[in-house]
Amino acid sequence: MLYIFGPTAGARSQHDALGIFLTKQECKYEQIYEYKDLFNVNLSVDDCVLCGIPVDDYERNFQVVQFLKDRTPNVFFLMDHWHNSPKNFYDPRSDSYHLPKKIFCIDQHMKQSFIDFGIDEKILEVSGHPALEKTHSDRKELDIPQKLRGHVGSDHQIITLFLDPIGDRRNSIGYNEIDVVNLLLAASEKIEKISIAIKPHPRTESSVIKELTKNCKDVFVVEEDFQIDSFDLARISDKVLGMTSIMLIHALVLQKPTLSIQINPTDAGKRRSNPYLDKILCQGIDHIEEFLKGDFNKNEVIPSCIFEGSWDRIYQSLRSK
Repeated sequence: MLYIFGPTAGARSQHDALGIFLTKQECKYEQIYEYKDLFNVNLSVDDCVLCGIPVDDYERNFQVVQFLKDRTPNVFFLMDHWHNSPKNFYDPRSDSYHLPKKIFCIDQHMKQSFIDFGIDEKILEVSGHPALEKTHSDRKELDIPQKLRGHVGSDHQIITLFLDPIGDRRNSIGYNEIDVVNLLLAASEKIEKISIAIKPHPRTESSVIKELTKNCKDVFVVEEDFQIDSFDLARISDKVLGMTSIMLIHALVLQKPTLSIQINPTDAGKRRSNPYLDKILCQGIDHIEEFLKGDFNKNEVIPSCIFEGSWDRIYQSLRSK
């Protein structure tokens, strides 16, 4: 039996894309979303578990790895983001790693980061990114939901800002979502014929963002009742901004003009980034203003992410356990 555990929205997007493929293969699997449900699964040694990564909760990840390895050797992890990848498995208290049977890496850069941290190359496999692959394959299917269009002038560009859930970790990261929103609002104040959609992370309290934007014209916060997911929002946007959200990578896959706003990041803040975002870093408020005004050429598709065959590669590795 294959169990698929997705503790975050990012992990679930990966697993949902993979699930479409598994269903076509008539592979029997069960998806699990909560830790309490994972810990209640009656695993046998022949069962296989494919896990996603929790967000910045390394100790919880150690517990998951150890719990599962005590029951089955067939524990796999599918990475959905570049954030601090090796640290998800490193326990500084014992100066040791809690490692699964295999780690599926998004690209060669991620694989190398694990190797640089001393992790054996034998358990690392570059698989690609199922959710990015789905975005790439669906990129021409555009549909603007009526509810969103009601907020946007017919001659307006749709500018979307995807936020990270930094919150009270501002001192350790160097900036937070409030800083980024304020910077964008200041840069866009005198620019006409744009409508800004701000998408808070699910773990960010949207009321805080709404308070910042309550007196701003043509700026609105995309909440759950809009009934549009982040992927569709990126697809219908004319330009995309954000911090280090995976949605910026989806935007690059969609060939959208994209800008990453990372304000004076600390070393910990820099580790949240990746080589693709480093190429589109915001250089300041003037850069944002230029980006909003400019007629930018579409970005090239990211060459090092694997857009075909990620589902099959992961499936074949699981089968050959």
